[in-house]
Amino acid sequence: GVALGVCTIVARRRPLLSLATVLVLSLAVPPHFFTPAFSLALAAFAYLTGRRMEDARPALAVFAGMAALGAVAAPLLGGSVWLWGWLTLLLMLTSGVVLPWLVGRCVRQYAGLVSSGWELADRMEREQKAISDQARLRERSRIAGDMHDSLGHELSLIALRAAALEVDPDLGRR
Repeated sequence: GVALGVCTIVARRRPLLSLATVLVLSLAVPPHFFTPAFSLALAAFAYLTGRRMEDARPALAVFAGMAALGAVAAPLLGGSVWLWGWLTLLLMLTSGVVLPWLVGRCVRQYAGLVSSGWELADRMEREQKAISDQARLRERSRIAGDMHDSLGHELSLIALRAAALEVDPDLGRR
């Protein structure tokens, strides 16, 4: 119980270390002391390790080392039926540790995909806003150019009419 408590404290910063410690403790526990509560602790630490670790290779190395250590320790503990003890260890390691670890990895990857999806949506929204702002500025510039051309045309017509009035000989007699 004390060892599990220490592993719980360490699990936040070093999840693989706490899982490896619990795995080694599970080898040291005699089979008649191996309770469902202990297997739940293994599953919980495996899940948290899968959830918190980015790289899978160290965990896979620990699982392979645990299987190898079990192959060495099974003849010492089991006597003549060491093969069944080792197969039981592999079954327990696969179903009670690797499977929860894989579930934790899946949950981590799903959360990462959701997060990257929201980031992508946010980036696309910003890009769309920038595109609409650019289109708005282009349209304002086009309207300003049209107004400038129209105003210049009207001022040219006014100047032309004023010049025509100045040179009109009939205008002065009236």
